[in-house]
Parts: sequence; structure tokens; C-alpha cells
Amino acid sequence: MTGKERRRINPNKGWIKLLERNADIVISRFLYPHMASFWSPYCWLLQKRFSLGEITVAPIGWPQDVAPLRILLITDIHTGVFLHVETLAKIIESLLQHNPDMVVIGGDIVSGHSSDIEPFLKKLAPLSHARLGAWYCYGNHDYFGG
Repeated sequence: MTGKERRRINPNKGWIKLLERNADIVISRFLYPHMASFWSPYCWLLQKRFSLGEITVAPIGWPQDVAPLRILLITDIHTGVFLHVETLAKIIESLLQHNPDMVVIGGDIVSGHSSDIEPFLKKLAPLSHARLGAWYCYGNHDYFGG
């Protein structure tokens, strides 16, 4: 492959990559929202593949007289046009049946624009009813959502 060909398909700035990236933006922002009411592969796959992993951690020095904590860690929710509100509501409801003491949401809460989370807020609100509340971790900051 010549240097000229490499520049054309450079994964960071080649014209093929730029065309692909711009097509993705246009389709996901302007076309897909109109199709989401009748075609939503993300919701279908999420419901089919969603799983809950459970692990027990015993920190050194944890006081014997203190009961263990049940912490629910949720990551990569990706609210937005690709996720239906009711799909998220069913998953949240099933997770809360495990009665966590604390909920931690670790990043990637939206896929697109930050305003995309607004329709989902009522369905996420029950997470804050955990005994020790709900925390949203973003970068180097922790936000309490009790």
C-alpha cells in the first residue's frame, strides 16, 4: 500500500473514515429516531443479553461486627434514541429486587446529547431509594443522588 492510499483510509483522519463517521452521525441523529418506534435492535439485544453478575469482596480490616454491604454497580446504560424507556424500567425493577444497600452508576449514562437522559429520569429515580442512596461516578467526581 502506498503512502497516499494509507492516508485515504487512515482510521483517524482518512477521507473514508471521515465519510463513515459523518454517515453514522447523520443516520443515528436524524434517521434512526424516526425508525426507533418500530425497529429497535439495541432494546431487543439488551433484553435478551442482559445479565447480573454477583461477587463477594472481603476487604482486609473490615470490622467483624459490621454487616456486609450489597452494592449494585450499573454501567453503560446509554440512554438516548437507541433505548426505550420501558426497557430500562424493566431492568431497573429487576435489579432493585436484590435490595441493594447502595447503587453506583459508573459512567456512559447517555449515548448522545446530555438532554437525552430526561425521558429516563423517572425510571432511574427508584435507584436512589437504596438505603445508602445512589451515586453517579463520572471521571474524577462523585455525585450523590439521594
